[in-house]
Amino acid sequence: MRTVIKTILITGIRSLLFFVGFLGLTVSSIVYSQTDSDPTAFEKRCGQCHKLDGATELVPLAWLERLGKMGSVVDLSDEEQAEVLSFFQHHNQRAAKVVAMTLERQLFEKKCSLCHSPDRVFIQTMEQEQLQAIVKRMQSRVPDWISDQDASVILRYLLEGAPGGKRLVRKEVEGGPEIVFRKRCSACHTLERVYLYLDSMGQKPPWEAVVKRMQGRAPTWISEKEAQQILGYLRTLKPAP
Repeated sequence: MRTVIKTILITGIRSLLFFVGFLGLTVSSIVYSQTDSDPTAFEKRCGQCHKLDGATELVPLAWLERLGKMGSVVDLSDEEQAEVLSFFQHHNQRAAKVVAMTLERQLFEKKCSLCHSPDRVFIQTMEQEQLQAIVKRMQSRVPDWISDQDASVILRYLLEGAPGGKRLVRKEVEGGPEIVFRKRCSACHTLERVYLYLDSMGQKPPWEAVVKRMQGRAPTWISEKEAQQILGYLRTLKPAP
């Protein structure tokens, strides 16, 4: 009986390693101790395919039975076996939480990145009321794209501080007006949006009002000098013939 149980455990763990290898990972990149947790690789890789609802209810054997369906058997050292088992035994709750946050971020990026750079959320600190107003305004513009449930998840993600997002660090821009425009404006918008706006507005778009509004929303990101450079560049643009 003991031999059978051992065989089941080893087979399941080996299957996990095969799955991890398929994703281009090493065992050490997903396994971490209780005192030195780093769920980044686990979050990015496993959370892309799996939602671990109910993960905390699974005992190690149930995990192994599920993992046994994932692939062929490969060799694992005794140390690797112990590490993988330790991961599942001690990090089920944390794993479920990490994957939940990953799914929230994926929804945020999917719904908001069509018009905005997802990084813009880090440029200016906002209060809860401001974030609620922004999410509501975006939903009102594209109600078929952002449902009430989507809006609720996106707002919750933002109120949690947008975990896992990339925080921008302001650096001086070296170069002419076009480079300043690309560096500063692309932090919040896709640049294609500017050209679409140009085509829709005709020969004299109200660039001055646009730049002033953007600078007002992120005064620490766009200096007065940069605002003038951006405005000068935008005025040189012509709509497509």
